[in-house]
Amino acid sequence: MEDGNNIKRHKELLPAKPVKSATIIYDQSNIVRSFSAIAVELTGYEQDEIVGSSVEQFQKYLEVSDELEIGKLYEIRTKKGEIKVVLVDKSFMEGVDGELLIVVNLLDQSYSLDGCLNSVAEKKMDINIGVYNKIGIVELLDNEMKRANRYKHPLSIIYVRIDAFLFIDEVHGVGGSELVLQTLAIILKNETRDVDFIGRLSEDTFVVILPATSEPSAMNVSQRIKEAARNYSAEDTPFAITSVAVGMDYYAEIDVLENEAKRVLDIEAKNRSIK
Repeated sequence: MEDGNNIKRHKELLPAKPVKSATIIYDQSNIVRSFSAIAVELTGYEQDEIVGSSVEQFQKYLEVSDELEIGKLYEIRTKKGEIKVVLVDKSFMEGVDGELLIVVNLLDQSYSLDGCLNSVAEKKMDINIGVYNKIGIVELLDNEMKRANRYKHPLSIIYVRIDAFLFIDEVHGVGGSELVLQTLAIILKNETRDVDFIGRLSEDTFVVILPATSEPSAMNVSQRIKEAARNYSAEDTPFAITSVAVGMDYYAEIDVLENEAKRVLDIEAKNRSIK
């Protein structure tokens, strides 16, 4: 019988299996506009069964009751009754008439010997927290910067840092600090749109990318995040969130973005302490 270390070594030698990405595109009225061939293969439903129906109806077919969130794993039921596990990714695109379309990718997850997620998904997601990791969020920022330049759309970014995170980790342990991270991720998801992207940039810092969003609108979102965090932390979690700031400059490089986040958040924290 092989021990865990041998299994792990065998895993590293296995070729990575390609992750099939089923694409569903819908409009702001939640009507499905496009259903890819891989989506047909993954779910068993034909295009004429899904296109034109609502997103809610599509989720009923899959027996998914909750709203599909970026970075979360879902069990879906295919038309044949099979259970499959998918990882959700979202982005947006501009339609031919300039309208905003939401693009949902369902990434079919293949499991290796000990049930770990495919390395492609692990590379870009912080699975425990349910958001993108620094590799994934910086890649998305690079894509959104190119898209904003191409279509002349505004692009905003919000940095969010948990105050005294190291102290929380020391006093409340790993369980307490992970609760804080998960709580903040929930707050960020609740206060942003489906087309926005949330990632964990460092141990205590998150980034929110807001496509097609002006600076004044981003300021409104950042204020909502501050208020929601303040209200939530009062009784439910062992922390006092949080420094929140809108970034003015964007850098699609991890080290540079981390430094910019620290600079902007330090300024925000200093201004907050003076008031």
